Amino acid sequence: MAAATWVPPALKSTPLVRVRDYGNFTTGLITGAANSVAILVQPCLSSTNLLVQGQVGKFGAGATLGSAGTVLQTFQGVSGAYVTGRARCHRIGVTLACLGPTAAGALLPTSYVRIGSCRSVVNPSDFTTFADIANWAGGKSEFHTRTGYELMLKPVHCCTYPVDMIEWESLKTATNVTSIPYSGDDALGTIVIILSTASTLDQYNLTVHVDYDILPSDDQSSLVHSCAVVHPSLPMSILDGAVSAASSVAGVFEKGMQVAGSVGRIASAIHQFTSPLPRAYPSIAMRGVPALTM
Repeated sequence: MAAATWVPPALKSTPLVRVRDYGNFTTGLITGAANSVAILVQPCLSSTNLLVQGQVGKFGAGATLGSAGTVLQTFQGVSGAYVTGRARCHRIGVTLACLGPTAAGALLPTSYVRIGSCRSVVNPSDFTTFADIANWAGGKSEFHTRTGYELMLKPVHCCTYPVDMIEWESLKTATNVTSIPYSGDDALGTIVIILSTASTLDQYNLTVHVDYDILPSDDQSSLVHSCAVVHPSLPMSILDGAVSAASSVAGVFEKGMQVAGSVGRIASAIHQFTSPLPRAYPSIAMRGVPALTM
């Protein structure tokens, strides 16, 4: 689903710039002996309902939520590289790996992880503390459990999926100024990750991949604005099948060969549908130089 640059049917005639961004977070994602680490990954809206480009959630342990915790911000978000205009969050996926224990004399991690994509949007304001989020996630039967040792050998991958199609297809007024507190965008469900406590002080690495479709304002850089092109779209029937498959495994596609096979067939159908379509032409002429893709 992420390999091809396609858009929902509602945006098939809208010139857009597809931006693929990511963030890598290690410092602070260490399980301690006192409180579990709660991580929320999702598109973020500011207090004035602006889509915050480059902000993809927050994490913390124990403390009262409010303005506490650490913002999850992508590399382009940190550098302020996003332009103003309208935007939508197309996709979010995460990869979680355990880097091993940090406590003196510890050889193997003793922590475990609860991970999954919710069928709805989780707002931090719905909870009082990060510990409340950890307790709530412990009762989610659809979430997956992995030990730290498993994640040392093989990282786990999780992606979110649209929960409100109208919101997911919609372009919103955007900003690149981080917002704490924030509310979750209704377009995509929230990925929740809980790192359990452990006396071995296990360290984890979290990589977040996010795709944005941006319609830059006319008063922005003419170079950036000229990069907006029309992208091919997919039938809603294919999209509905992909969403159904993702929902059945809470976004963790490694669970179950039967579901993986069905997702593979969906991906094959997408490839067959998009391969005969003409590629979007850049609006900037590049004579003798390969056109850069966004």
